[in-house]
Amino acid sequence: MERILRVFVLLLALSTLSQCYNDSERLSLASVEFRLTDAPADYEQVNVEILSLLYHTTENGWEEINNFNSGIYNLLDFRNGTDTLLGNAELPPGKLTQLRLILGNQNTLLIDGQIRNLSVPGGQQSGIIIPINIELIQGVSYNILLDFDAARSVKPRPNGYNLVPVIRVIDEEKSGRVQGHILPLEARAVLYVQNPSDTITAFTGDDGFFMVRGVKPGTYQVRVEPQSGYKGVTRKNVLVVSGSVANMGFMVLEEGDEEDE
Repeated sequence: MERILRVFVLLLALSTLSQCYNDSERLSLASVEFRLTDAPADYEQVNVEILSLLYHTTENGWEEINNFNSGIYNLLDFRNGTDTLLGNAELPPGKLTQLRLILGNQNTLLIDGQIRNLSVPGGQQSGIIIPINIELIQGVSYNILLDFDAARSVKPRPNGYNLVPVIRVIDEEKSGRVQGHILPLEARAVLYVQNPSDTITAFTGDDGFFMVRGVKPGTYQVRVEPQSGYKGVTRKNVLVVSGSVANMGFMVLEEGDEEDE
């Protein structure tokens, strides 16, 4: 009995030592989540097959994220502030320089109730390179948001549509948001958040709500272009601050054809 007890104590000690080692190992790494969101587009669905994601560091070159949720994603499910987890990884400290998103062939567009194929031009299926420049620090958690701009990524052609992915990386700790409501719903407005060096496009949801994430700090104009029959609106000197929301409130459009300042 005494011998069995000694063996049990030894196993418990080894288990505790192993757990401490694993905890110590984890603390020496950076925890990274990769999430997908969408800059909305005026389609019914934009379905993209995502197979895998690779990351590049200055120390180790290209490596694949093992814990990855491959599948077909309707980008329009993740608009106006929503996102979904693509994968996560425990990475060593160092500089994360690039991502490579690998797409499959099952890409479709739903428009006017009809499903259309989205063709990926040659070379894109080998991976979409996404520049990124983040210094990973041990023990720190990171949330990397990939903003897949559906409106700019879908390119009409004479006999169909191409998918030429336009993706930007959002660091929400170093950027702000612009949000609000545009009414009436019938105006089906397109929104532009602009400054001399950048333009971000957004569409309202079914309730008129819009949210533009990942806006760099600075001063912008917010321009609203509705369908014909309503006056557009431009709001100038909209200040965007890191980690904050620039709330535009309810922007109610008047009937007419001229733009209100």
